[in-house]
Amino acid sequence: NQTTLPFTPEHGYLDAVLAKFKIPKSSQVLVFSKTSFQHDRISPATPRALYFNDDVYIGFIPGSPLMEISTADPELGGVFYSLDQHAEAKPQFTRQDQCLDCHASARSMGVPGHLLRSLQTHENGEPDLSNGSSSVNHRTPIEDRWGGWYVTGKNGNQLHRGNLIGKAAFEKQEKTPNYLGNISDLSQFFDDSHYPAKSSDIVALLVLEHQVHMHNFIARLHYETEQKLAAYGHINYVTNIAESFLKYLLFTEEAPMKNSIQGDSTFTKDFARLGPF
Repeated sequence: NQTTLPFTPEHGYLDAVLAKFKIPKSSQVLVFSKTSFQHDRISPATPRALYFNDDVYIGFIPGSPLMEISTADPELGGVFYSLDQHAEAKPQFTRQDQCLDCHASARSMGVPGHLLRSLQTHENGEPDLSNGSSSVNHRTPIEDRWGGWYVTGKNGNQLHRGNLIGKAAFEKQEKTPNYLGNISDLSQFFDDSHYPAKSSDIVALLVLEHQVHMHNFIARLHYETEQKLAAYGHINYVTNIAESFLKYLLFTEEAPMKNSIQGDSTFTKDFARLGPF
């Protein structure tokens, strides 16, 4: 099949790719920590935007010469591509195996996969690893999530680490809890006119965190099954990981939420509308 990808000066091929893969713009979440191979282009003033649906992830930085695309293959795990952000007659998706240098480790359950981390940053977005770094999924306490991320929406009285840039911001959080929580306007941090959406929706972040680890879990379960079949001719020895996956799928160990959480975009409706039904 062939398709055309319209190019725009503002977003390059982003709008066309989102439409092609049926990824809602409202799924936009923004990360300002320098934790991507494009770290030189990422900062609190130029955060990296992520967009996603059930099985495709898109990474976009305004002004970057390339866009990142990855898929969650149930057999292979994460598969990574890039797309040059220059107007061309026949734009090509290019496989990027070097991404596996970081995206195939214990953090992704030992299979090619995706990673989400929460960490404190310096004022320029450089990770401050002296304060630790944690992988994030739905088991992570809310107060430990979203360091290095922008967060919009309502989180009630619950503390989180989003929107905090630099040591001084974290120190102020201790004196004035939640002073950068429950916000919907990110223009105080950067020029948001360069992005398709204005939000970094808290509900989209919650869904993304659950889904990324689940995709890694599916791939891990496939790898384990193939190995046990090859070695023993049966899958009796995958019972433990299968039970762990089922518990994860059903949120049985989800971190408790003290207050209700509400997004500030149309993501909740848009994501549900995509199905499957």
